[in-house]
Formats: sequence, C-alpha cells, structure tokens
Amino acid sequence: FEMINAFALVTVSFGVSFQVGLLGSCSMSFPASGAALAYIEIDIVASFTPASGLLAVDGRLNPASYIYGGFIHLSGGFAFYIWFGATQHTGEDDHKGQFVVSIGGYHPAFDKPLYYPTVPRLAMSAGLGPLQITGQAYFALTPAMMMAGISMTATWSSGPIKAWFSAGVDFLIAWAPFHYEASAYVTIGCSVNLGLFTLNVHVGAALAIWGPEFGGKATVDLDVVSFTISFGAPPSTPPPINWDTFRASFLPPDTTPKQQPQLRAMTRRTARAAVRAPDPLVTVNVIKATVAKGLLGTYDGDNWLIDPDHFVIDTNSSIPSNIGQWTITGGVDTISPNVSSYGKVDADGLFLDLPPSTFSPQQVWNPNLDIGPMDQKGVKSYHTITLLRVDSNTLVTGLSVMPILLNSNAALWTAKNDQKTANDPPLTNSTLVGFEITPIPQHPDQVSNVPLLALLFDPGSSTGFSYQTATVDPNFTVQATTDAQGDLTIAISGAHSESIVNTGNELAALVDPWVAGQRTSLLTDLAASFDTYAPADVSLTMMAQKALMNWPTTELLGADS
Repeated sequence: FEMINAFALVTVSFGVSFQVGLLGSCSMSFPASGAALAYIEIDIVASFTPASGLLAVDGRLNPASYIYGGFIHLSGGFAFYIWFGATQHTGEDDHKGQFVVSIGGYHPAFDKPLYYPTVPRLAMSAGLGPLQITGQAYFALTPAMMMAGISMTATWSSGPIKAWFSAGVDFLIAWAPFHYEASAYVTIGCSVNLGLFTLNVHVGAALAIWGPEFGGKATVDLDVVSFTISFGAPPSTPPPINWDTFRASFLPPDTTPKQQPQLRAMTRRTARAAVRAPDPLVTVNVIKATVAKGLLGTYDGDNWLIDPDHFVIDTNSSIPSNIGQWTITGGVDTISPNVSSYGKVDADGLFLDLPPSTFSPQQVWNPNLDIGPMDQKGVKSYHTITLLRVDSNTLVTGLSVMPILLNSNAALWTAKNDQKTANDPPLTNSTLVGFEITPIPQHPDQVSNVPLLALLFDPGSSTGFSYQTATVDPNFTVQATTDAQGDLTIAISGAHSESIVNTGNELAALVDPWVAGQRTSLLTDLAASFDTYAPADVSLTMMAQKALMNWPTTELLGADS
C-alpha cells in the first residue's frame, strides 16, 4: 500500500577477511498522505564475517519516531547476534554456540558480557502541559534464560502542588525446567509547598512473585508504617522432569516423509497395477550423518556412493556425548579422549586427528555431562559409529576421525541449579557432538614404483623451491681470468690471499691447505643430511677423472642458473 519506504545498501569487502554487510533504513507513515498519526523510522546494520563466525544485526529506532500525531515520541534499539564459530583462529571460537536476541536491553541484574551488543531501552515519552509521562521496556533471550521488563513514570505539577506515579516489573524466566521470578514496584506520591514547609505524602509497594507454584510477597510502605504480606505457595525449586517431557520440549522431533505409492507388480494380461503403500520411514533427527564432500550419488534408497579418496562424512547429535566409540569386528573400539593419543594410528587402524581446539591440554572433549532439567548427574552418553560397505556388509576401520566439538546449552547439559540468576553461565564448553570421518592422510615416497621426487621435478611441476638473494661475504674478493693458452687463474684476496694457477683440468686450488680446510668443514656438514663425498675422497686425480671433465663455471652461491 506504499506505506513503507526503505533503502538498503549491500556491501562486500575483500582483503584480510571477507565480510558481507547490509546498511539500511526504513520508514512508515500512517496514513501515507496527509497529517500522519504515526511515523516510525528504523536504521539497520547487519554483517556476516566468516573469519570470526559472527552474524550480527543491529537496529535503532530513530528518535524522530512518534505516535498519536507527535504526542508520544519513541526511541530504542534491538539486536540479534549469533556465533557460528570462526573459519580461522581469531579468538572468537570461545563464543561458538552463543546467541542473544535483545529488544531494548537486558535485566537490571544481568552482567552483560563485553562481546554482547549494547542495546538502548525501548522508550516512550509524552508531555501535555503539566503532565509528563515516560516509559521503558525490554526483552532479551540468551542460552540461559529469558528476561523482560517494563516501567512507567508520570509526574504532574501545577504551582506548589506536585504528584507522581511510578511502576515497573522485571521478569526472569528459565525454561529448563520452567521457572520464573519477578519483582515489581508501584509508588504514588504528592507534595505541597506551603511556603514555610513542604508536605510530602507517598504510598508504595514492592512485590516479589515466583512460580510455579505461584506465590509471592508484597511490602507496603504507607510512609508512616510499612508491612509485608505473603501469599500463595512458598519459594520452592521446580521438580525434575522425565525423559519423555525433556525430549518433547528440547530435542528435535522425528519426522515421517510423505508416502508415495509404489508399483509392486504388473502382468501382461491387465493394465492395472497393484499399488502398495510402503512402510513409513521415520527420520531420527536427534542424530544424523551427512556427506559434506565427495558424494557421487545414491542408490537403493539412502545408500551413498562416495569418492573413496576425497570424502568427508560428518556425524552430528543434538545430545552431547562424553564417550566415543567405533564398531569393529567383535565389538567396539573406544575412541580415546586423551590428547596424547592423537596424530597417529591406533591399534584398530583408526587415525586420530586432533581438532583445532580442545577442552584442556590433556582432554580432547568435556568429560562431564549432566542433564539439569532431569536432575541427572554424571551421565554417560555414547556416540557410536558403525561404518559398513554395502556390497560386502563388512566393517570399515582404516579411516581418519576428528572429534567435532561445540559449546552446548548449559541450561540443559549441566547440573541442576536451584538458585538461578541472571548471570548463570550460558554454555558448557567443548562438548562432543560428532565426528568428521575422512581418508587417512597418505605421504608416499613413491607412486607405482616411480619415486615421488621424479614426479615432483618433472617439467611443469612446482616444487615449492624459490631462490634467495645471494649473501655476499665481504671478507673475500674472488677474481678469475683465462689467458690465450687456456690457463685459468683464480685470485683470492681479503681474509685469505692466494693466487693459484690451474693447468689442464686439474684445479691446484683443491689441494691448497686453506681451501682444503674450508672444504672439509662444508663436506662434514653436508654429510649429516646428504650422500656426498667425504673430505678424504677429494683429490686432484679423483676430480680430474670423475667430477671435473671441463672447466667449471664460477657463479655466486644460490644464484639462479
């Protein structure tokens, strides 16, 4: 209806990191023409940075917004942040699994982490002569709990008389199991300036409620006296829930795909086909396995056809585990949680690949697991992998496995906390949620009886070698000249001065005592890593017959020929 005007600018930046951003604003007037009863203007900034794994959306309600023809002015903001995990190590991995949704900020008792967005309160203000009204509200959702609140203040003044009213309520709501606490207040007061003195009268009440079961207490302040009234059930911890309730409330449900009729048989004598509805195929969504790379196709239902040399299979579970297992012939192999066991092949042929970060220097994943809503402590949760070849129904073990770790919701997977607060830890770190399965990395010395170096150094192949700038030794100056008879003269000046005449293919410099000493030092160092001549093997005769069949080319060491 042409009521909303919007502008949006998408930005993409390259360089040190890749980032996609959205800058925009939108405004709405009601009605669209003529005097506006309401005008709302919102500015939005959104960005996604793969390097830090952060999706961030921030918005602000422009102070120019109003309702009721400008009588009530609006302001405030909102934010949605979610941390997926960094694609490279940036220090943001500690926040993986975190999320926050906030409209107007947080509970007054909430100690906001530094990496959470700062969000101004949703506020309204109105003024009509001596009457001034202000109000604020907020809502926030974190992995630990939900918080919400609203407050309002009204003042009226006329000459020596002033009256005021204020009220507010703040909620903390936990859902594992469901529990809420709220604090509310209301104050009514009046003051009259009589010249010689001012008469003040006020009445107030503070209310605290909790549940379930519902109960609370109210403290009433009548200026001259105050008293407390209790009502409903006394404070109590919520009872634990059972597994069926936990699964229905907090785990993804199983799904059954729509059924398609299948042709069972058809004869030559009739064109009618017998139709049979297949048995329902229930998909269990709590735990899954997917081919992240190397899937060539499927056959006979959900059987995978994968590239045996380049594949990645990921398993994932909504329930964290603290014991990993791999099925082998005759039983199961426990996948070690100890960091020291990784980077090598275990006794059953599994190559244990260490993830980028671990729970501790000794433990790969978090060994502690509790189910708080069920009040279960020290739970053992098994993540067992069975990999079969469809054609032979044989177990496969010669693969590489890397644990997949995730920070899980602390409200579900830590011990029950009877005294919940706004600052309870939102996540339990480095829980095991699956494994990445890949081929074992191979580093062969030869391929099909052809030495690997021969393949690497073939024309057109890149060896990764690059020449460096030669380092000039300022202690020596070497000059080489050849006369008409073909005699080569090498003159060395500097720290060692020598002029040696070499005749034929024999280099007299080879037996010079100083040169022999330098050569011995070099050959000794080379022999530590290379198969080369020993110092005693080098002589004029050997060099003339085996090595120096022509005059050598003099060139700086390391120069590209």
